[in-house]
Amino acid sequence: MKLSSIGAGYRRALLPIFLIVMAAILLVIGLVMSSNNNKEYLETTATIVNIDEENLKTIISYVVNGVNYNNVELNAFDSSYSVGQVINILYNPADPTIVVIKHSTFLIVLLYAGAIVLLAGGVASIYFAIRSAKKGKDLSKKPVIVSDNRALDEMKKLYFSLDTNTHVKLRFFIEDENKNVLYEGKMIKHNLVGPHTYLFTDNVNHTEVEHKVGHVNQAESGSVTVSQGFTFDGVEIVKYFDANNIRINHGVSKHGLTYTIYHEDRLVATAVSSSRYVHEEDAEKHPVGSHFRLNQYFYQIEGFESYLDVIFIVLFKEALSPRLESVL
Repeated sequence: MKLSSIGAGYRRALLPIFLIVMAAILLVIGLVMSSNNNKEYLETTATIVNIDEENLKTIISYVVNGVNYNNVELNAFDSSYSVGQVINILYNPADPTIVVIKHSTFLIVLLYAGAIVLLAGGVASIYFAIRSAKKGKDLSKKPVIVSDNRALDEMKKLYFSLDTNTHVKLRFFIEDENKNVLYEGKMIKHNLVGPHTYLFTDNVNHTEVEHKVGHVNQAESGSVTVSQGFTFDGVEIVKYFDANNIRINHGVSKHGLTYTIYHEDRLVATAVSSSRYVHEEDAEKHPVGSHFRLNQYFYQIEGFESYLDVIFIVLFKEALSPRLESVL
């Protein structure tokens, strides 16, 4: 097991533990304060006569039934206290020298509310962690992408591009030599927190599917890769590839980065990174790879049109994943 995987597991486990521990602490504090307030003590006022900041002690004087109680130590200290300040206290009717601070009911309610929120966050973290693990487990048993009844005709020239007219809501697409869009993935919902929603449209088979694409994380893979990954429908993209028997061989040619894409050990496409002008009519003016050696948005492809979904998800992953500086 890789150290990054172990570290990620610890981080995922620490969050719910931290939230639940903090909830327990707030709950205990609230219970202690509530217990003090609910004792069969009586309320009166007291005057602060001395403050021992070094030992965190507060000395008070008060009157109960006409009797003066001077220099009594209070079981509370607050940096806002000052000599001469009048505060509310509770005393034991059987022994008026036993006193406690009267806590604010609002503060107690706030502590309980905070405990509930933190506890709910901890439980939710555990739930989503279990759900994510279950998704990964289920996915590994039942691949999403299957290769039944796919035609293996002559490989065609295809082009993967980023729509440069989109900025916040990204749009990637695969088109043919005639610039007909065959397959595309468009962000339809951008979230500041949580995964974005993409609509994948297959214009050849006339299907549309929504996918949740999470924020970038360190990918976990047993093979060497030149990029990091992200979550796809709640699963690490590299794990998604493994579950669906998608394999990529990375390489470098005189034109740029190359990708040989396999599905279930079947070669389905090769792709090479290029300039943003990927079509042949622009090749002389903007040659493939010229000054765009590590371009991650534009690729020329030789592949089977029947495997557009596999080709797209691989290049979509490469486009969204930051490059590691070590390959420069």
